[in-house]
Amino acid sequence: MLACARLGVVHSIVFGGFSAHALKDRIQDCNAKLVVTADGGLRGGKVVALKENVDAALNDCPSVKNIVVVRVPKMPLP
Repeated sequence: MLACARLGVVHSIVFGGFSAHALKDRIQDCNAKLVVTADGGLRGGKVVALKENVDAALNDCPSVKNIVVVRVPKMPLP
């Protein structure tokens, strides 16, 4: 995020708990060409499949040409 700001790249930070529909709306609003996500994360002690939400959102987002997926090492649940 900070690198994008320093380079002057337009970016939109999206909360990881958003649904695929909400993510799709934000991607379409800014006509995004690239999506950066993680494969998953922890929220409230539960694993959230972030990449699956992105995949569902991108079905209706033809502007996206590339996806960068950060692999998160498996974290033990608290």
